[in-house]
Amino acid sequence: MRKKKLSDNGRLSFRTIIFRGILYVIVVPTVIMLLVVGGFYLKLCAEASQAQAAMKTYLHSKYGEEFIVERPEKNGSGLGVEGWFEATAYPKNHTDIRFIVMLSSSGKHDGYAGAVWSKEETDRLKPIIQRIFSKDVVYSVTIQSSMTLQTKDIQVDGVIPHFTQAAAQYKQQIPYDITIQKTHQTREYQEKMHIVDNLKELAKDLPDTVDTTIRYQAQTSGGKKFDLDITITALKSTPQETLITMFQEKESL
Repeated sequence: MRKKKLSDNGRLSFRTIIFRGILYVIVVPTVIMLLVVGGFYLKLCAEASQAQAAMKTYLHSKYGEEFIVERPEKNGSGLGVEGWFEATAYPKNHTDIRFIVMLSSSGKHDGYAGAVWSKEETDRLKPIIQRIFSKDVVYSVTIQSSMTLQTKDIQVDGVIPHFTQAAAQYKQQIPYDITIQKTHQTREYQEKMHIVDNLKELAKDLPDTVDTTIRYQAQTSGGKKFDLDITITALKSTPQETLITMFQEKESL
């Protein structure tokens, strides 16, 4: 017996079956996945907007100022873990004072006081550092006031006190880091001795009641690096000959 040829309707039905199979296997799951991902994204956007508004209200209530809060990002979230929102903020009238504000189910925290103190000390030390090291030196001062175990008992509301007042009150609870960077130096003994002399001179103008750490980062013209990372107490009490041996030499990547 001869096999019957498929009619046009039969061919159409076969093609329809193939098309529907592709639709069910590829297109439908893709659409569902996009809807799920889109739903999560919209939910995250809504939560971020709510967190941003809550951060603004919190900062205004705490300090009595208007703040700009950039779009928060969610960190640390995962399966069974809630995570927290984190954003960069700054006073409306002082855009150069930038700090981190955090929001979670356990509370709200911010580094505004530390940012104010960092700027205060950066401005105070500028002529001193330029006199001791040179005007082309790069330096930064970072003072923390919250969001660490060390700073957990620091409480600042309303008008931020001057750093000297805060240092007298909180002492070693305040981490104070100053970093000095200079290029085109050599790793010779005399050069390191000169650096140590300069650091000891600088230490006279640094606060020793708080937890002060000094980081000196130098680089030769050939790209080789040598650093010194030391507390102010150790800098003042350690003999110069010993300090010279404490530089850590590194090869530039």
